[in-house]
Amino acid sequence: ISYTSNNICVGDSIYVSTWASYGVPPYNYNWSFNPTGVPSLGTGASTSIVFPNIVNNTIYAIITDACNNTAVDSLPITVNYAAAVATPTNDTLCSGETTSINITSPVAGTTFTWTVDQVGVVGGMAGNGNSIAQTLTTVGGTQGTATYTITPQNGGCTGVPVIVTVVVNAPIN
Repeated sequence: ISYTSNNICVGDSIYVSTWASYGVPPYNYNWSFNPTGVPSLGTGASTSIVFPNIVNNTIYAIITDACNNTAVDSLPITVNYAAAVATPTNDTLCSGETTSINITSPVAGTTFTWTVDQVGVVGGMAGNGNSIAQTLTTVGGTQGTATYTITPQNGGCTGVPVIVTVVVNAPIN
């Protein structure tokens, strides 16, 4: 089996192809995650296969010749993904207090980066790591927000960003 990659991200597809060199033509080709060929992922000497799940799979190429002789070839596929869990998901602070956002993942080796959009506050900065500890201060005497967009990365894959909104209350004037 020839392929474009056997180490992919969830939702990616790979292009696979194979060929028969013995037996009696014509050849029928079937692609499956099961060596029995059921269910079929495609037919023909080549096809594109999408990996919607985070399960590592083996792709099987089942080739049958005109005399009903069958050959099976296989290719293991590693499916990577990245996920983030932020605690708390939202928070409220007083002006001058420090955020305490912890970031974890169910997937070992995941790293995190974040950006921040500030409205009426200062002190937030883009960064990376497993926690966000930033002192946020209101400007203009009114309540403001800092919205953190946390993006997980693992195995060359970028996961779905997690949003954490921090409301920052202004001091009494």
